[in-house]
Amino acid sequence: MRAFCYILLFGLFGQFTLVGKPMVVAHRGASGEAPENTIPAFNLAWQQGADAIEGDFHLTKDGQVVCIHDANTIKAAGKNLVVKNTTLAELKKLDVGIKKGPVFQGTSIPTIGEVFETIPAKKKIYIEIKCGLEIIPQLLKEVSKSQLEKEQVVFICFDAKVIAEVKMKAPDFKAYWLA
Repeated sequence: MRAFCYILLFGLFGQFTLVGKPMVVAHRGASGEAPENTIPAFNLAWQQGADAIEGDFHLTKDGQVVCIHDANTIKAAGKNLVVKNTTLAELKKLDVGIKKGPVFQGTSIPTIGEVFETIPAKKKIYIEIKCGLEIIPQLLKEVSKSQLEKEQVVFICFDAKVIAEVKMKAPDFKAYWLA
């Protein structure tokens, strides 16, 4: 009986504990050491050996996809601008690095294209969609313009309608509903 239990446990959990190494996903980049959702954070994550990065994305007033967690800039930059009501040019003027230290002073909110440029071959990005359906056409356009392979891009969102729309418009990509 004891041998059966061991075999059963190994069969269920062995793949997670004894085979392979865990995948390291850098949440908002190396956000403990660099300003979250910025190019320095993503580059540091790659330097530290991450297998993937996760970034949060919103759509600007002028239809650009930018990497920022919140719908406004108060936490990131100390100035309260609503991303969807602000142009990319206005957002680029904000300093989102100084709070992490003088070495990051002058760091700006990146576009998704700038984030894509950091991704090495065979590494992944988890694109967390933080707004609604309105981002999908521009987001998919940016993904198609990038040099990334389909296997390198994963869409995630807490809104099931957004994920359903992504799956309908881009069925070859992985897309997961976060609950």
